[in-house]
Amino acid sequence: MIFYYIFGIRADFDGNITVCPVKERPANHMKIENARLCGKIFSVDINGDLFSVTCKGETKHAKIGERITL
Repeated sequence: MIFYYIFGIRADFDGNITVCPVKERPANHMKIENARLCGKIFSVDINGDLFSVTCKGETKHAKIGERITL
């Protein structure tokens, strides 16, 4: 549940993964490393009002409330 709800990780039918963390979380800094979903390995790092997603050595940054698609 934490993986999908708090981190906002969703797998789409086309194989894409969307990450959109929620604003209300139990901690200000949270991290998931080496998550595996839809054949992709990625990490999500939430820090305050910003978050980043790293996949295949590429890191994308966004504000909480925005979406990152892999």
